[in-house]
Amino acid sequence: MKVLELPQKMQYGPALYSAVNTTLYRYFAIVGGAYQLTSIVAAGVLAFLIRRHVPAFEWTLFAAVCLGLAFISWILLVSPVNSQIASALGRAPQSVPGLWMQLRDRWEYGHATGFVL
Repeated sequence: MKVLELPQKMQYGPALYSAVNTTLYRYFAIVGGAYQLTSIVAAGVLAFLIRRHVPAFEWTLFAAVCLGLAFISWILLVSPVNSQIASALGRAPQSVPGLWMQLRDRWEYGHATGFVL
């Protein structure tokens, strides 16, 4: 869903973008992280269970690998931005809108990368 928001959010100014991103997605890390890890494990287990059914196994394994790569892309691209923003919120909240503007492309396109994978 985040990819559908991308064109609109890239037009937001610093104050609006900061307000949206520091409030709207607050619980996504908790729910989304558990959901993502569970989906990777479930796809891996399913691939293992159907390993003797070649075409289905290959596609299921491919899906599990793509889910894993999507999670890795989140760790490498999005999570560092989240950490920087969280740190700034704790030490200098007034700097957050400007920081979001510096990190926005990495955060947004990092999510888009995970979506593509």
